[in-house]
Amino acid sequence: MKALRAHAVLFAASVGLCCVLYPAVLWAFAQTVVPSKANGSLITRPDGSVVGSKQIAQSFTGDRYFWSRPSAAGYNAAAAGGSNWGASQPKLRDRVAQQLGPLVRYKNGAPVGPDVEAWVAADPDRAAAVKTGDVIPARFFDAWLQDPANRAKVADIEPVPADFVTASGAGLDPHVTLRNARWQLDRVAAARGVARGRVEAVLTAAAFSPLGGLAGEPLVNVLEVNLSLDAEFASR
Repeated sequence: MKALRAHAVLFAASVGLCCVLYPAVLWAFAQTVVPSKANGSLITRPDGSVVGSKQIAQSFTGDRYFWSRPSAAGYNAAAAGGSNWGASQPKLRDRVAQQLGPLVRYKNGAPVGPDVEAWVAADPDRAAAVKTGDVIPARFFDAWLQDPANRAKVADIEPVPADFVTASGAGLDPHVTLRNARWQLDRVAAARGVARGRVEAVLTAAAFSPLGGLAGEPLVNVLEVNLSLDAEFASR
């Protein structure tokens, strides 16, 4: 009987300590010291409605916004994960080519898309392969890249930041590098109808370096900078 009583007391003490007291202490500590992080690093509007979290990426597709990194999880926090496609995976190359075709440009700023369209139109077989609704630079950009006749033009293409076309391991990274954001700068400024320098000022103000600049390169939180753009240029 004593043994049973001892076990019951030990069980009750363990439940009280591990399931009640310990979580309560951690909750109180977090709510006191880092309340924002403890509650999901949520971003809210003045009316109190939640826009999103600083820690979870969202999908932005409009030209007036900076775009997040690609996401194999569809930006779904409940399904975080990567595609696990390696550099030699044809599906990865095809996705990247389709993404870049309409956007990539030469070092002088001219778009590559018109050259891809002209290359397709110049060959009857390629032209016949065009389907209704095709975005030609997206569908044929990879084939254009691999044509030896275009070697000189390919060498003159402006390099694209790696994180613009590659997903993070979880598919939810809320940040892009400042280089990535600056690569998108002209598109965002043109879509908003404001001077490039004004958008760049907002971008620069939002940039930060991990560990105070001791590691990595400057980053930008995509959701935060897009909200700053909307606030700065609300009338446009």
